[in-house]
Amino acid sequence: MALIVRVAAGEMTLYKEFIIFNYFLVLITNIIRVSRCCSMSNHLDHTPSSNRYTIAFLTQESTHDSESSIFQGVNRAAEEYDVNLICFTPLNDSEVPDHSDSNRYNQLREHLHPFDLNGLIFISWSKFKGEDNERCLRDALHPIRLLSIGNNHSDMPSVQMNGGYYIRQLTRHLAEEHGCRNIAFISSYTDDDRLPSYRDTMQDLDCYDERLIVQTADLIGYDNHDERMTRALDILFIERSMPIDAIMVMSAYDGKYMLNELTNRGLKVPEDIALVCYEDIPMIEFSKPPLTTIYYPYEELGYQACTNLIKLLDGQDILHAQEVEAKVILRDSCGCALNKIMPVHAENSSTNPRKASIETRTTSIIIAQEMRNSFPNLESVDFEKLAGSFLTSVKQTNSDFLTTLEMEVRKLHILDNDILQAMVDRFRQLILPLVNQQTEIYDRAEMLWLMTRYILKDYNNSATITHYINNVERNHILRYVSQHILSVRNISELPEVLNNNLGWIQIPTQYVVLHTNKDESSSSIKLILAYDNYHNLTDYYSSDSTTTEVFHRYKENKQQRFSLVVIPIIVEGKSLGIIWSEPGNHGIELIFELCGSISKGIESSLVLEESRVLVKQLYAEAALRREKEAQLAYYADVDSLTDLFNRRYFYDTMSSITEAEPHFTLFYMDIDGFKKVNDTMGHDVGDELLIQIANRLIDALSDCTFPLARTMLQLENTQSTSLFRIGGDEFTALLITVDPEEIAHYARRTIESIHQPFYLSGRKVEISVSIGIALYPLNTTNTKLLLKYADSALYKAKEAKDSYIFYGN
Repeated sequence: MALIVRVAAGEMTLYKEFIIFNYFLVLITNIIRVSRCCSMSNHLDHTPSSNRYTIAFLTQESTHDSESSIFQGVNRAAEEYDVNLICFTPLNDSEVPDHSDSNRYNQLREHLHPFDLNGLIFISWSKFKGEDNERCLRDALHPIRLLSIGNNHSDMPSVQMNGGYYIRQLTRHLAEEHGCRNIAFISSYTDDDRLPSYRDTMQDLDCYDERLIVQTADLIGYDNHDERMTRALDILFIERSMPIDAIMVMSAYDGKYMLNELTNRGLKVPEDIALVCYEDIPMIEFSKPPLTTIYYPYEELGYQACTNLIKLLDGQDILHAQEVEAKVILRDSCGCALNKIMPVHAENSSTNPRKASIETRTTSIIIAQEMRNSFPNLESVDFEKLAGSFLTSVKQTNSDFLTTLEMEVRKLHILDNDILQAMVDRFRQLILPLVNQQTEIYDRAEMLWLMTRYILKDYNNSATITHYINNVERNHILRYVSQHILSVRNISELPEVLNNNLGWIQIPTQYVVLHTNKDESSSSIKLILAYDNYHNLTDYYSSDSTTTEVFHRYKENKQQRFSLVVIPIIVEGKSLGIIWSEPGNHGIELIFELCGSISKGIESSLVLEESRVLVKQLYAEAALRREKEAQLAYYADVDSLTDLFNRRYFYDTMSSITEAEPHFTLFYMDIDGFKKVNDTMGHDVGDELLIQIANRLIDALSDCTFPLARTMLQLENTQSTSLFRIGGDEFTALLITVDPEEIAHYARRTIESIHQPFYLSGRKVEISVSIGIALYPLNTTNTKLLLKYADSALYKAKEAKDSYIFYGN
């Protein structure tokens, strides 16, 4: 009941004394509050970094909103108690550790080791479920103190929410408030204590029927929410023909899809069937109708878990298994009406003079003080202004109060509709007794409160929509940054992309570390990026730093507590490194998305680098193959001893030249005296003589022969003379000229060159050459005949020796 002071001439002294006392009380309260804040501030400012605890939160399903909410609660407690917080994501989301696989726990220990943890909070209802897994986790991470969220185990402290208790409450509500007797229960993906609680309650209500339960085993093979709910209704309505008047499902998503399926079957909620669920998300709050549910206190669990762990580290006693309260949220889907206004019974003002109307400003001051006492966390709201505008509006019939209310609500920046509604209920409880003297004014006041309800609901909806729009904008920016990250062609480009964009998306700190050895140990690393407090500090670290050294230096540079998210870089199931980031004002889900893009960028860069290496290898192999093929072709066309073209290539060249050239000259040469040298001095000396003969022929004839392309790869851009060794000591040459004088000049030049002494194995050797000459097309256009004519001329020249003969002369 609000304190009412009637202002009258004889009571002015009492009023002044009350006002002075009231202001004095407010002053003392503010002094105490400021003193506490200063004390806490001094404590925080002087806490040495080395003495500050570092606590870890180990997530299980990093993309789930529930774990993001738990992290928010853990982080809130960490801020209050001034401890460092690190959120770790699993090494591999797709794998569940087996307690018999010690390697998995060893990997986790190595993953956490560089960060000097004092305590760790983990979620026990997922991958570490079961006493065996939790024992292995405790043994692997010793001496880190552990605390679980979820299950109660005898050897480890925990915080939990008793879901079964609220299932009993909700089941009784359906039966006792709405007369439901056939309440169906759709089990979750796994069995837990909620089903036994439902059974016990239905038995207490004397309306239990096993056929109302759709067990977990009944839905095996139906993985999607919509498939599960469709199958559950088929079981209840078709296979069992049960008369259902209410359905209870075990998740908010199941509730949404069950509502859709009931609607598709022509059933109305709650007119035909009441529907309730478990957990609360905006999707079911704004569905039609909104779904009654059990609020699961994820954030509160995180807050309490962190608080208990800090107390445990301080040596304080804590509850071994502490329960966190939840609540049942009643909405339209169970049959409850929305926006019910609590009745405030009008009393006769003559029987209670304190409730008579008084001067507006005085009343506003008193009501404001009562509201501040009831809601100390809403300091930003001007309750005095609200009370004054309300009293003015009901008396003068205007809407100033609604305008003032909207302005004050905007100061709060909160999304919790329960707080807003509680504030309105208390405000109404204090003010309505002051306006109950006249029915007309009282009715206007009630109308204002009804409008207030809808304004606050619209504000909550608007805030939720604004939050959604901000998320859409954030995701748009994140997609833009992710595209840049994924476009890098090699890892060396990644630091520049991150350095240019982290400040834009307001990520103050991010370190990217890659392991450089194959066993994924953190002892040998490559620091890709050290972006700290919006500055790139990568160059401040030595190239041989370890993860532990990098983190210790980061920690030493921090003057205040830090909050980090550490995410492994997973490529093809293997951990290639880690990324740790300070979320700033963002939730951890944005960090997960960003780091996921970085991991994909690193993976794509590695794939590109491997592709480039593979392409180089393939190119080298192809080049080697071409070289081998060219060598084969080369040696197929070239005499291996003298490096002149051979007989086969001579015939090919003759055919091609007759098509391309109008005329040419053929020299057919035979070495006189070679057989004697070969027989008397040996084949090795004979081979050396042939090599020297080939070189002299090249010197004598190369400037008048046709240039022919070599087929060797390394010589593909060079030219070779059209000289051929066609067997033994016989050679041929194709000359460009057909002028008799030029031909005779080159013939004499060749004879003189060969006639010069050769020195082989220290001995002087003298030989000569005979040359038969045929002209194309003067002698013939047939290449075979041309060679025959040159051979005939050679035969004549050999009779004279050391001479040349033109065919036909």
